Parts: sequence; C-alpha cells; structure tokens
Amino acid sequence: MSLRHRSVAIRALGLIAAAFTIISPGQSRADCGFSMVALPDTQNYVNNVNHAPLFTQQTQWVADQILQDGNPRNIQFVSHLGDLVSSGSSQTQWNRAVASMDVLDNVVAYSALPGNHDYASTGNKSTGTANYVANFGPQRYAGQSWYGGADPSGNNSYQRFSAGGYDFIHMALEYQPSVNTPTRDPSPIEWAQSILDANPDTPVILSTHEHIDDDPPGRSGTGEQLWNQLIRGNDQIFMVLNGHFHSVGGTNDGEYHQVSMNDLDRPVFEVLQDFQDYPNGGDGWLRLIDFDIPNDRIVFETYSPVLDQFQTETVNDVGPFASFFELSIDFASRLTPMFIPPPPEPDLVFRNGVDGYAGTRDKEIRSSGGDSANGQLGSISVDGDDGSPGAQPNQGLIRFEDIIGGGPSRIEPGTRIEKASLVLEVINPGSGFTVHELLVDWDESSTWQELGNGVQANDVEAVAAPVAVLGSNNSSENIGVGPLEIDVTTTTQAYLDGVLTNLGWVMIPYASGTNGVDFLSSENTNILLRPALQIIIPETSTLAGVAMASLIIMLRRARV
Repeated sequence: MSLRHRSVAIRALGLIAAAFTIISPGQSRADCGFSMVALPDTQNYVNNVNHAPLFTQQTQWVADQILQDGNPRNIQFVSHLGDLVSSGSSQTQWNRAVASMDVLDNVVAYSALPGNHDYASTGNKSTGTANYVANFGPQRYAGQSWYGGADPSGNNSYQRFSAGGYDFIHMALEYQPSVNTPTRDPSPIEWAQSILDANPDTPVILSTHEHIDDDPPGRSGTGEQLWNQLIRGNDQIFMVLNGHFHSVGGTNDGEYHQVSMNDLDRPVFEVLQDFQDYPNGGDGWLRLIDFDIPNDRIVFETYSPVLDQFQTETVNDVGPFASFFELSIDFASRLTPMFIPPPPEPDLVFRNGVDGYAGTRDKEIRSSGGDSANGQLGSISVDGDDGSPGAQPNQGLIRFEDIIGGGPSRIEPGTRIEKASLVLEVINPGSGFTVHELLVDWDESSTWQELGNGVQANDVEAVAAPVAVLGSNNSSENIGVGPLEIDVTTTTQAYLDGVLTNLGWVMIPYASGTNGVDFLSSENTNILLRPALQIIIPETSTLAGVAMASLIIMLRRARV
C-alpha cells in the first residue's frame, strides 16, 4: 500500500478558531458546543517499539488540552475505533496499548472496541477476544460514572456524557457486530437494540471498526447489515464513526464520509478515518470532531499532535475524501429522537411446505463437478473455492415460481409492492457473495458445465449490476449464522410489471471469498428455516392490483 502524502499546514490560533470552538474566559461552554476525538487503528504504533510513543503522544495531547491548556476545544469524549493492537495474541502489544490509553484515565470519558486485529487470530471472530476483554473489558471502567455497561461478552459497551446542553450515549460495537460469532445470546445487535430501547429519548453516537469504505466508497457488506439491522430504524443514532479501511491508496487513503437518510428521512453522518498507512505507524494523526452548537454544524478535521499539523484538503478539493469538512445539522431537531415504527409483518410469505406453496427451486452448482443432483441437497454453499485442487467456486441459484396470478396465495400482475425480501437461513458463516438477476433459464438438474462454466454476470446470463452486495472479498467470516435478509424489491416489482421474466437469482462468490457461506435449501427438513420470499403490499396499490390490495387490507383489519 502506498503511503499517503497530503498537504499539511501549521495553523495559527486565529485560523484554528475558524474551525474549532474556542472557549473565551467567562464564556459558557454549553453555549459554545464541544468536541470529541476519534482514535483509529493504532496497531502500527504498538507493533514497533520505535512507533509506540506516538500513540502515547496522541492521548497525552488530549489530556494536556483538558488539564493544562484550559480545554479550549471543550473535549468531552474520546472514541478508539478498534485495532488497538496488530496481533491480538501479543501481550507486549497489549501492554503498550494499555499504557497509552491509561493516560486518559480520570481525565475524560472514553471508549475502546475490538477491531479485527484485536482477536486472537486476526479477523477470525471465532478465536475470541480474551486479551481485549482482559485489558479493555468492563472491569477497566469500574467506578467511572460515565460508563454505562457492556454486553455479556465484554466486547460491546456504551458510555454517557453531557455536553453542549445535551445528554448523549456513545455506543462502541465490535468488529462486524452483525456477525454473531461466536454465537451469543443476546447477539451484539440485540444487545445494542436493548440499550436503544431503554433510552429512546437520548441521541446516540455509534462507533464500530468496519462500516464505510473509501474504495469502493460506501458501506461494506457488514456495514450494510448494520445499517439495515440497527441504524436506519433507530432515530437516536445520528452519527457513525469507523476505522479499518484504507483501500483507495495514494493521497486520499483512509478518509471518506457520507450522509444517509434513515427510515424517517433524517440524516445519519457516516465517517471513516484510518491513518495507518502514514509513516511511523500513522504519524500521530487523529480526528477532531467539533459540535458547533450555535452555528448548527459539525466540523471534522484531521490533526497530528506529533507533527502539530492539520491536513487541509477540503470537499472542494477532493469531495467526500476530504480531511477538513463540515456537515450542517439542526441540533435542536436532530438531537430530539423520534419513534420509528417497526416494519410491518409480511403480507405474503412464499416458502415450500407453508400454506400449500411448493414453487421454490434452488440449486448449488459446482465448478469441480458432481453437481447434477445438487437440487436435492438440504443446504447450499456459495464459495470462492470449495477446497478442490485449484480455484473451484460454487454458485447458488434460487427462484420462486407461481407467485403471480389470481387467488389469495398469489399477487395480481401490476400490483405495487412496498418491499420484497429473500430470507435465507445461514448455517455456516463465510466471506459473502453478490446477488444478480438471472437472464437464462435453469432447473434443479442444471450443472456448472451446462450453464457455460457457471453463470456469468455479463448482462447476457445474469444482470451485471448486483441486486445486493453481501460480505466482503476476503476469507473472513463477514456473514454470520442466522437469518440473512436480502432486499429484492426491484426484481420482484419487475416480475409483477412484466418487464423481467421470473428466472430468479444467482449468488456469485467473490474471487477471494474462499470462506464459503452455507444456507438451508428448500429441501431441508426444517420447513420454517427454508428460503422464503416475503412480500409487503401497501394499502393503496395500482388498479391492476386492487383485488389483491383489498384482500390484504381485510386481512390486516382482521388481525386487530
């Protein structure tokens, strides 16, 4: 990975004031807002004895700002975004990370969370976080009034702080919290939801390790799962911070931001920061986030207390890869959470063996051969390499027949639907895959060879643009065990409108996705865990769907 070389400048105090909330003598801190600090990916400090002091310089700068310099930025919270260490099994590295973070004790509220390098084996969640919990588990914060608590695993925690006239919760979630590995009850997402449910009126800043990437820009597969499973449906969450990604390389490596709209069409600020590709393990760069309450804006800057320099590239220079940018926010409105009702239950569920439906067709096709009878297997594997000699990928095919037509168990042609979801029960976690609309016919006796060396997403055999991107192009467990919901609304609506033939979907593994994802098939003996197509139909629909919509309305009323 090439090192970043960005324009930097040392700013005079007057220029700093343009971005940061400077507290004047006698001036109310609540009137002026406050700041927080994000510390991403410190693994390349602690894995080198010569670089380790830079980590301590970061935390010491924060402590000095608060204790010696009058706290001009009114720093109220510090969030470490994970990858405290490079090797989760190295006690030497943990000792260095602890020494650096100890500087913040009894100075400011702060959090840490496990990144992929903080597991015993990097990125392998099943190997656990024993060293992380021993050093940064709940016992570390005993007696701290701002510490809210942790889940039973000790990996996920929340903190409270008050600043700028508001009370906040900060939530720190482990690397890929949507992947519940090892299996825990409650899962990380369930635990986080319980904290949100118990604090419906408190705005929340969420930190996690992996969420949005800089290349390709946007959410990762597990970031999308976190968005769908937790963030979009909880209006308390207004900001998400993460590290981990440093994919784009060159001068824009490791920084990206986007503004997304939740289910109430209210903004959520998603911000990536990761400086591990800089010289000396990161050159001390960190993120300063200023909540400028009087001017209804949040200002983000990248600063190195080691170099005493700010990075100066703005949105005008490099767009969303900027180091210095501001986001507008109506604090009074956005920090007053609103209730988002849970999504409605599906009106129709197509699943083999339920209510007489028998139209699901699914199939695993193997490049290694032997797949002629795979339409009768109890599970399907989507894998970049199934373990045979050489690169031997497996693809998955699935289709739901006989869903369109008259009658209570079908959908009238032309009906407008609100949502369609393909639900798969994952039994073996793995890398991930992309989902594409099929353009060629097939049946459960089709083979890899008959389909032309598998299905190609080339706009001839399958649509090139994916319907869904799930997981990541690596060998980690990016998709966890349990229900996997895939939004197929666009495809299903196209079937109903007659503009696309119902040939189903193909699941194509990533080239480097050699950790196969296995899910139960329509032949599995557990009927309720077979693949399902779930349909939600709005109470108003097109004329072509009036009969079906009327039936749905009657059914809904009957439930009350």
